[in-house]
Amino acid sequence: ISLQDYAPAPKKHYVMFSGKIDVRKGVNILLRCAQNLPHIPFVIVGWGTSLIAQDLPKNITFIQFEERSQMAQLMAEAKIFVFPTRTETFGLAVAEAMASGCAIVSSSELPFAGKKIAIGDTDAFSDAINNLWNDTVQCEKLAKENVNLAQQYTWAKHMQKTVAIYEELGLVEITT
Repeated sequence: ISLQDYAPAPKKHYVMFSGKIDVRKGVNILLRCAQNLPHIPFVIVGWGTSLIAQDLPKNITFIQFEERSQMAQLMAEAKIFVFPTRTETFGLAVAEAMASGCAIVSSSELPFAGKKIAIGDTDAFSDAINNLWNDTVQCEKLAKENVNLAQQYTWAKHMQKTVAIYEELGLVEITT
Protein backbone atom coordinates (compact mmCIF):
# COMPACT_ATOMS: atom_id res chain seq x y z
CA ILE A 1 0.00 0.00 0.00
CA SER A 2 1.02 3.61 -0.35
CA LEU A 3 1.50 4.56 3.29
CA GLN A 4 1.49 8.25 2.41
CA ASP A 5 -2.18 7.87 1.41
CA TYR A 6 -3.29 6.22 4.67
CA ALA A 7 -2.76 7.61 8.16
CA PRO A 8 -4.80 7.86 11.36
CA ALA A 9 -6.95 10.92 11.98
CA PRO A 10 -9.11 11.94 14.93
CA LYS A 11 -11.86 9.33 15.14
CA LYS A 12 -15.50 10.11 14.41
CA HIS A 13 -16.85 6.91 15.97
CA TYR A 14 -18.30 4.75 13.26
CA VAL A 15 -17.65 1.29 11.91
CA MET A 16 -16.51 1.14 8.29
CA PHE A 17 -16.48 -1.30 5.41
CA SER A 18 -15.00 -0.55 2.00
CA GLY A 19 -14.96 -2.69 -1.08
CA LYS A 20 -17.11 -4.13 -3.79
CA ILE A 21 -20.73 -4.48 -2.73
CA ASP A 22 -20.90 -8.22 -3.16
CA VAL A 23 -21.89 -11.28 -1.15
CA ARG A 24 -18.35 -12.61 -1.61
CA LYS A 25 -17.07 -9.62 0.38
CA GLY A 26 -19.54 -10.37 3.19
CA VAL A 27 -21.85 -7.41 2.69
CA ASN A 28 -24.86 -9.51 3.72
CA ILE A 29 -23.12 -10.26 7.04
CA LEU A 30 -22.30 -6.57 7.49
CA LEU A 31 -25.97 -5.63 6.96
CA ARG A 32 -27.09 -8.16 9.57
CA CYS A 33 -24.47 -6.83 12.01
CA ALA A 34 -25.85 -3.31 11.53
CA GLN A 35 -29.35 -4.62 12.21
CA ASN A 36 -28.07 -6.41 15.35
CA LEU A 37 -26.30 -3.24 16.54
CA PRO A 38 -28.70 -0.33 15.89
CA HIS A 39 -26.81 1.86 18.40
CA ILE A 40 -23.62 1.79 16.29
CA PRO A 41 -23.27 3.87 13.10
CA PHE A 42 -21.85 2.10 10.04
CA VAL A 43 -20.33 3.68 6.93
CA ILE A 44 -20.10 1.59 3.78
CA VAL A 45 -17.96 2.90 0.95
CA GLY A 46 -18.23 0.76 -2.12
CA TRP A 47 -19.00 0.18 -5.72
CA GLY A 48 -21.69 -1.96 -7.25
CA THR A 49 -25.40 -1.39 -7.18
CA SER A 50 -26.87 -4.09 -4.95
CA LEU A 51 -27.15 -1.83 -1.87
CA ILE A 52 -28.76 1.04 -3.72
CA ALA A 53 -31.94 -0.98 -4.29
CA GLN A 54 -32.24 -2.07 -0.64
CA ASP A 55 -33.83 -0.43 2.34
CA LEU A 56 -30.80 -0.03 4.55
CA PRO A 57 -30.97 0.02 8.33
CA LYS A 58 -31.08 3.61 9.64
CA ASN A 59 -27.61 3.26 11.19
CA ILE A 60 -25.93 2.68 7.80
CA THR A 61 -24.61 5.44 5.58
CA PHE A 62 -23.80 4.18 2.09
CA ILE A 63 -21.32 6.23 0.05
CA GLN A 64 -20.73 5.31 -3.58
CA PHE A 65 -16.97 4.99 -4.13
CA GLU A 66 -15.70 7.81 -6.32
CA GLU A 67 -12.04 8.35 -5.50
CA ARG A 68 -9.41 6.80 -3.28
CA SER A 69 -8.71 10.00 -1.32
CA GLN A 70 -12.36 10.15 -0.20
CA MET A 71 -12.21 6.55 0.99
CA ALA A 72 -8.84 7.11 2.70
CA GLN A 73 -10.22 10.07 4.67
CA LEU A 74 -13.29 8.12 5.80
CA MET A 75 -11.08 5.18 6.75
CA ALA A 76 -8.75 7.43 8.75
CA GLU A 77 -11.72 8.67 10.79
CA ALA A 78 -13.27 5.23 11.38
CA LYS A 79 -12.94 3.63 14.80
CA ILE A 80 -13.34 0.03 13.59
CA PHE A 81 -12.94 -1.52 10.16
CA VAL A 82 -15.01 -4.62 9.41
CA PHE A 83 -14.27 -6.93 6.49
CA PRO A 84 -16.31 -10.17 6.62
CA THR A 85 -14.96 -11.44 3.31
CA ARG A 86 -15.59 -14.95 2.05
CA THR A 87 -12.85 -14.80 -0.57
CA GLU A 88 -9.74 -12.71 -0.37
CA THR A 89 -6.22 -13.33 -1.56
CA PHE A 90 -4.49 -10.49 0.27
CA GLY A 91 -7.00 -8.11 1.81
CA LEU A 92 -5.76 -4.75 0.55
CA ALA A 93 -8.63 -2.93 2.28
CA VAL A 94 -7.57 -4.47 5.60
CA ALA A 95 -3.97 -3.28 5.13
CA GLU A 96 -5.23 0.21 4.26
CA ALA A 97 -7.47 0.23 7.37
CA MET A 98 -4.52 -0.89 9.50
CA ALA A 99 -2.42 2.00 8.21
CA SER A 100 -5.37 4.31 8.93
CA GLY A 101 -5.37 3.36 12.59
CA CYS A 102 -8.49 1.21 12.76
CA ALA A 103 -9.12 -1.76 15.01
CA ILE A 104 -10.00 -4.66 12.68
CA VAL A 105 -12.76 -7.27 12.76
CA SER A 106 -12.36 -9.58 9.77
CA SER A 107 -12.22 -13.06 8.32
CA SER A 108 -9.26 -12.02 6.15
CA GLU A 109 -6.09 -14.12 6.24
CA LEU A 110 -3.89 -11.03 6.48
CA PRO A 111 -2.39 -10.74 10.00
CA PHE A 112 -3.93 -7.81 11.90
CA ALA A 113 -4.56 -6.60 15.43
CA GLY A 114 -8.20 -7.14 16.25
CA LYS A 115 -10.62 -10.02 16.13
CA LYS A 116 -10.41 -12.71 13.45
CA ILE A 117 -13.84 -14.25 12.90
CA ALA A 118 -14.79 -17.43 11.07
CA ILE A 119 -16.28 -16.86 7.63
CA GLY A 120 -20.03 -16.40 7.81
CA ASP A 121 -20.37 -16.17 11.61
CA THR A 122 -22.65 -13.13 11.86
CA ASP A 123 -23.16 -13.44 15.62
CA ALA A 124 -19.41 -13.50 16.27
CA PHE A 125 -18.94 -10.48 13.99
CA SER A 126 -21.68 -8.58 15.84
CA ASP A 127 -20.24 -9.51 19.24
CA ALA A 128 -16.69 -8.50 18.26
CA ILE A 129 -17.86 -5.15 16.86
CA ASN A 130 -19.95 -4.43 19.95
CA ASN A 131 -17.14 -5.42 22.35
CA LEU A 132 -14.60 -3.19 20.60
CA TRP A 133 -17.12 -0.36 20.33
CA ASN A 134 -17.62 -0.47 24.11
CA ASP A 135 -13.92 -0.90 24.99
CA THR A 136 -12.26 2.31 23.85
CA VAL A 137 -8.92 1.48 25.48
CA GLN A 138 -8.66 -1.89 23.70
CA CYS A 139 -9.84 -0.36 20.43
CA GLU A 140 -7.15 2.34 20.58
CA LYS A 141 -4.48 -0.22 21.52
CA LEU A 142 -5.35 -2.39 18.50
CA ALA A 143 -5.43 0.66 16.24
CA LYS A 144 -1.87 1.61 17.25
CA GLU A 145 -0.67 -1.97 16.74
CA ASN A 146 -2.21 -1.97 13.27
CA VAL A 147 -0.45 1.26 12.27
CA ASN A 148 2.85 -0.42 13.17
CA LEU A 149 1.93 -3.71 11.43
CA ALA A 150 0.96 -1.86 8.25
CA GLN A 151 4.53 -0.60 7.85
CA GLN A 152 5.48 -3.99 6.40
CA TYR A 153 3.04 -3.62 3.49
CA THR A 154 4.92 -1.07 1.39
CA TRP A 155 5.94 -1.49 -2.23
CA ALA A 156 9.61 -1.13 -1.28
CA LYS A 157 9.42 -3.93 1.29
CA HIS A 158 7.41 -6.09 -1.10
CA MET A 159 10.06 -5.65 -3.80
CA GLN A 160 12.89 -6.42 -1.34
CA LYS A 161 11.20 -9.71 -0.44
CA THR A 162 10.51 -10.54 -4.08
CA VAL A 163 14.11 -9.85 -5.13
CA ALA A 164 15.40 -11.93 -2.19
CA ILE A 165 13.32 -14.89 -3.36
CA TYR A 166 14.63 -14.53 -6.92
CA GLU A 167 18.21 -14.31 -5.64
CA GLU A 168 17.72 -17.34 -3.39
CA LEU A 169 16.44 -19.34 -6.36
CA GLY A 170 19.37 -18.19 -8.47
CA LEU A 171 17.08 -16.57 -11.00
CA VAL A 172 18.64 -13.15 -10.76
CA GLU A 173 21.70 -11.53 -9.28
CA ILE A 174 21.25 -7.99 -8.05
CA THR A 175 24.33 -5.83 -7.62
CA THR A 176 24.35 -2.32 -6.27
